[in-house]
Amino acid sequence: MTRQIVVGVDGSVPAAAAVEWAAADAERRGLDLRLVHVCEQWPHSEGAEYCAGTLEAAADRARGLAGGVKVTTDLRAGNVIDELIGASATADSLVLGSRGLGGFTGMVLGSVSAAVAGHAAGAVVVVRAPQAEHGRVVVGYDGSGHARAAMEYAIEQARCRRAELHVVTAWQPPALSPYAVAYSQNPMGGA
Repeated sequence: MTRQIVVGVDGSVPAAAAVEWAAADAERRGLDLRLVHVCEQWPHSEGAEYCAGTLEAAADRARGLAGGVKVTTDLRAGNVIDELIGASATADSLVLGSRGLGGFTGMVLGSVSAAVAGHAAGAVVVVRAPQAEHGRVVVGYDGSGHARAAMEYAIEQARCRRAELHVVTAWQPPALSPYAVAYSQNPMGGA
């Protein structure tokens, strides 16, 4: 099986940022890129034309950004969440924009990206804005199997980017711990 990055596209600005991120990552890591657009059922035939146009525009953008990367497209019909989770089964990683075309624009994470990130078969990257290089990859680690998988992905990303790897772990004292009292005191003298 060819390792590939799968990116979900829907014509939104965050999806365009996801295409940019995925194209750069595919080029950097020597992977193929597959763009997936899920065309929900529309009452008229122009819906299929819109879906095909959205997918082709995203593919043209990806090819323009990463000339040496093999870019393929996959136009699907059905439930967006189910189809993207299904597409993640054969992907090295799944890249999504943080928000789609619908819903509440003030939210940081859209319902599709949240649902897919929680159920995908592998790594999911949620892109919020056009690329910005900061020279550091950050990963949360708690020792679990999922955290180990995230750590492996973060190490590969840091290596390919020649970036610093910053590992974050957090600990919360149990509510009934003797240490909890020390942390709940107001430093200014009150309770």
